[in-house]
Amino acid sequence: MSKAILLTTGWSENYWKDSNQINFTSSLSNLTSINLETLANSCPLVGIGIYGNAKGKDFSYKPIEYIQISKIAIYDEKQYFYFERIGTSSILSSTLKAKLLAREFVTTLSHDRLLQILTDLGEKPPADWLKLLHHPTQTNGHKHIIEEKPSEFTIHDGERFRSNSEKKIYEVLKKKKVLFFVNPSARLGGQNLKREPDFLVCQEGKWGVLEVNGDEFHPNAAKDHDRARLFKDYGLFFIEAFSADECTNKPEWVVERFLNLLTKSSISQHVHLQEEFNATNTELKNQLNQAKQKVQLLQSQFESVQTSKADEITQLRIQLEQTSQKIESLQKQLNSTQANKIEEIRKLAESSEQVKKSYQNQLATLHANKTNELNKLTMELDESKKHIQSLQNEFALGNNTFESENHKLITELKQKTRTIQELEEQLKPDWVVYILVGLVILAAFLAGMAIMVAVS
Repeated sequence: MSKAILLTTGWSENYWKDSNQINFTSSLSNLTSINLETLANSCPLVGIGIYGNAKGKDFSYKPIEYIQISKIAIYDEKQYFYFERIGTSSILSSTLKAKLLAREFVTTLSHDRLLQILTDLGEKPPADWLKLLHHPTQTNGHKHIIEEKPSEFTIHDGERFRSNSEKKIYEVLKKKKVLFFVNPSARLGGQNLKREPDFLVCQEGKWGVLEVNGDEFHPNAAKDHDRARLFKDYGLFFIEAFSADECTNKPEWVVERFLNLLTKSSISQHVHLQEEFNATNTELKNQLNQAKQKVQLLQSQFESVQTSKADEITQLRIQLEQTSQKIESLQKQLNSTQANKIEEIRKLAESSEQVKKSYQNQLATLHANKTNELNKLTMELDESKKHIQSLQNEFALGNNTFESENHKLITELKQKTRTIQELEEQLKPDWVVYILVGLVILAAFLAGMAIMVAVS
């Protein structure tokens, strides 16, 4: 089968150099179980290890690695690829990814197409890798794919072990009064990672990890240190690793050594915590003293303000009482004045009613009197009119009589004048005659005036 497998990971910047196995969930791969079985039956296969990004870190600046896929397995919906590193390329992972335009973490590519891409990028692959590519090993139909966990575990006493060294340590630990777990599955929350420490031990409430290094399942110390750092990120700080030879040949010493170190670590940690506690306690005491001083200062200021405000409140209360008294007095005066005014208004109303009745009576009497007077005057006026008419009639009659009598008098006067003249002629120059004539004339004038007055 002329297919090469391209695998991409961003777990660490040296993963393809430090590891020999990688697994992917099916969602990250474009290979079906049928394709995987075909590929597994063709192992070993040529492959390319590509660096990508994960957990917020990008390792695509690292060069690609030429690898040989020795075995493929499926377990718990995961695809396991076991590989051997052949060499490092001069091509950066980001360059090859840009050329491939592949998004999956697991994909395949034909030999011809892969060689063409590498040639276009000016790359010359290692001879061993090219040899495997041009002359793949014949498998004679041997089936490499399995549907269970790869046989890295053996069962002993109901527990799973990866090596005989772990079994030796287990036999010693189960004789001690400690709580421990064998190859427990640990999930690192927030990072979606799974790790399995060899032994997780709890002694008197103190937890630690005992690792067996140097056997076929822990060949890389750098990777073990990375795993220890991950545990420490989650607060599991006591992690001790012992060689496979030590665990196999003197497991009692390894366990005693581990437990003693765990105890000392606990004591050291306790001392450290005590020192931190003391330092924190001192700092808290200082802060408490400062807080107390601030509280005292604030309390003093509060008391001063409280005293000042108390005086102000007392004065305000006095003013309030005085104001209340004034209000009560004014209210009483107002009530009294109101009552007096109401009484006055009532009396005025009564008086006004009486005055009104009196005025009405007086007005009625006056009206009656004036009416009588008017009637009387009207009668008198009528009588006066009649009298005037009578007088007018009499005046008209009297005027005629006056004119007649006046004529008579004038005639008589003229006669008497002539008589007088005659007498004067006769009696000249007797002055008595003149007097008498004057008297006669005066008498006649007076008589005429009297008649005129009487007529008018």
